[in-house]
Amino acid sequence: MEGFGKICFAFFAGFLMVIAKGYVWYCLWAWFVCTTVNVPQITLAQASGFALIIIFANPKKATESETTLKQLSDTLTQTIAGCIITLAVGKLITIFL
Repeated sequence: MEGFGKICFAFFAGFLMVIAKGYVWYCLWAWFVCTTVNVPQITLAQASGFALIIIFANPKKATESETTLKQLSDTLTQTIAGCIITLAVGKLITIFL
């Protein structure tokens, strides 16, 4: 049962990371690309798909043969923190546009 819990957590963490990065793409697209190039807004699903393509195009090398829950938790925390920082900087830039 412990293995099933790890699989569920890994799936949930991966899903959450894709949605978080998709939301960042969605916001950045609306703030900068739409206003600069005059293109239509993309949906959150399209932005998440774009983020998924970027994630798979730039895979991270595994340092160990087995991924632990702590490594997954750390990766999730770093991803969410990176998304929050990116959104904060992006919003700050839009104030000066």
